[in-house]
Amino acid sequence: MQMSTRIIIILIFFSSNLVAQESPFGTGQINNQDIGQLDDASVITPSQSGFGFLGYFPDAQQLLQDYTFDIYVPDDYDGTEPYGLVTFINSGNNGGFKSQWLPVLDDKKLIWIAGDNIGNSIFINIRMGVGMAAVLRMQELFNIDPDRIYTSGNSGGARMAHNLAFIYPETFSGGMPSCGGSYIRQVDQDYETQNPDGHYEAILPYASNYLDYLLPFDQRIANMTSFNDFREGDIMNIYHNGVEQDGLKGKFLETDGSHCATTTEHFEDAVNYVEHPFLTVIQEDFTETSTAYFKTTNATFDNNDELSLVHNNSAYAQIQSSDLFLWNDPYGAILETTIQPDPANFNMNTAFKLGIWSMENPNNYCGFVGNQLHDDIPAILLSIDFIGPQPNITVEVKNPNQPATELLFASSFSDWDVNEPLPIKYHLWDKELRIELGAHLAAPTTTANGTRLLDDARSIRIRWHEVVSNFWDNTPWADGAFMTLTSEKDVPAESASNLFIDRVELITADTEISTEIPNTTSEINATICAGDTYAFFEETIAEAGTYFTTLPNAAGCDSTITLDLSINALPTVTIEEMNGTLSTDNTFPSYQWYLDGMAINDENGPTIMPNENGDYYVEVTNENGCMGISNTVSFVSTSVEIITSSEILVYPNPTNGELVIDTEGANFKAELFDIFGRLVVSNLKPVNDISSLGSGIYIMTVQRNDHTSVFKILKR
Repeated sequence: MQMSTRIIIILIFFSSNLVAQESPFGTGQINNQDIGQLDDASVITPSQSGFGFLGYFPDAQQLLQDYTFDIYVPDDYDGTEPYGLVTFINSGNNGGFKSQWLPVLDDKKLIWIAGDNIGNSIFINIRMGVGMAAVLRMQELFNIDPDRIYTSGNSGGARMAHNLAFIYPETFSGGMPSCGGSYIRQVDQDYETQNPDGHYEAILPYASNYLDYLLPFDQRIANMTSFNDFREGDIMNIYHNGVEQDGLKGKFLETDGSHCATTTEHFEDAVNYVEHPFLTVIQEDFTETSTAYFKTTNATFDNNDELSLVHNNSAYAQIQSSDLFLWNDPYGAILETTIQPDPANFNMNTAFKLGIWSMENPNNYCGFVGNQLHDDIPAILLSIDFIGPQPNITVEVKNPNQPATELLFASSFSDWDVNEPLPIKYHLWDKELRIELGAHLAAPTTTANGTRLLDDARSIRIRWHEVVSNFWDNTPWADGAFMTLTSEKDVPAESASNLFIDRVELITADTEISTEIPNTTSEINATICAGDTYAFFEETIAEAGTYFTTLPNAAGCDSTITLDLSINALPTVTIEEMNGTLSTDNTFPSYQWYLDGMAINDENGPTIMPNENGDYYVEVTNENGCMGISNTVSFVSTSVEIITSSEILVYPNPTNGELVIDTEGANFKAELFDIFGRLVVSNLKPVNDISSLGSGIYIMTVQRNDHTSVFKILKR
């Protein structure tokens, strides 16, 4: 019995050692280490980008033989659990250990490897090849999590690291290039600080369709730079004109200092971003008449699938998120939306407010109006006040447990055309709020401690602990937050003033919130045209009336939605024919004429003079946007064969009144008939004035030398 027990213990002991991959080099900093060649060379694969091994990079086995590496292994690594891996490419010829980053490597359980002697003076295919060969070998030597392999680099090495992530998206989940970067195409040079035509970002000529291959891998790139970095403008070009436009995941992180300045906090924010869980709480583009994620007040839909905040005889219109979310953690939340005032109903008394509110008390949620701070509710409020051609912008913060200044930032836009959409993006986490705007700002009039205008004056950065030490520590954001987008009007009795919202997306790291929201109610007022239907969530409605539905939200409470649906009648229209002209009522805003079922180009008025036989009808749209179709008229211009004559000239044709008949001096007899064969003018002269005749088509006969010629005359 004792022998059996001993055998089991021995087996367990050996099994544990077989699973663990202890470091063959120990822990801590290891310099100039030969890591050996690959045990399994089959892991060397080509890249779908057209670069990489088996073509562009040198042979991986040869690189591993020729180069040594600097390695950092956290002290806690014992091989029993998988660690992440960062392959680093330096601008200099040493591995480039950053002492500020080592605590983050320990905390995040990341192993670091950097090739020696692959600085900026070395060919780029060798530099990237060494970085990738190191990854392949380290996966054999260490217990590496395949979902947590990243690139990083410094300055010129950051450009290599950025490209390496693009070349092998199958391997790298993301990257953290510092004070440098690259991209898969040339981008606009709006923020270039050196050599504006140099296109610093473009190193390799990727195929134009490579983005389609790259996007599904969902890579995350944290673009690290500093306020006085001479490469800051280049990195802004990559982020704003590349990453953001192409739909890749990126974050722009700036710290104090000059080129390649960095801190522990800087790198920690970068790692937290590339490892963000990215759980979508709200993704609403209003392409259907549904606001399942929102409680709405004075909100309707327009014809462009945009949500319109309309306050007729009301001081405000608002949407309020029906789901709670979290942001006050190292991962934070990302919020994106786009707003645009309605140019047709733009009132300079209107203001837009984007608020983030703590669920301090669930009873505050119902009937809540997000147009100003409240004394007892922690909040972050962005306000855009339309008081002139360039609106003002302010950021206010309320923490009932802190005596901090509420107004942290104030400025005005310098180049926003209020007739154009304005994108707004929040990166919001426990250390910082970064507000990225789709337009630039003027010099601020207020910047409190911890607040800076950055990114070539298009981003507002608030560093919470610089405002007040431990600013949010005693606040209840852990109970969840909700969002409001509010359009405010100082004089509600004036005419309608609309503000459109065409997209809202909110992503966070955790949605497990126990706080419950009380039942909420909201109302939708909609109007459709007779014969159309209205999609009221899962019910399609075609009749006027009041309808109700109840929607559960993620917090487990119900929202009762009321729909008041009105019907606009379709316009009626009739075609009349006179003197070859088809006409109808001229009171409609728009017209489109059809011949034999096909739209006639440029025939968009109440009348038409047909020049072809066939079936004509007109489609009209009234002031309510409802469409009506007329009766069909079969038009036949004449039963007389039209004969041209080289001996007789008739001009101008078409004519506004003057009609000349030139028979080269020969005697003639000419008469004019309408299309029904009735004589209109007899004994026409060589020069005639027919301006008194109505517009339309006429038939003219000309007898000369016992020969009759027939002409079709178009009178304007």
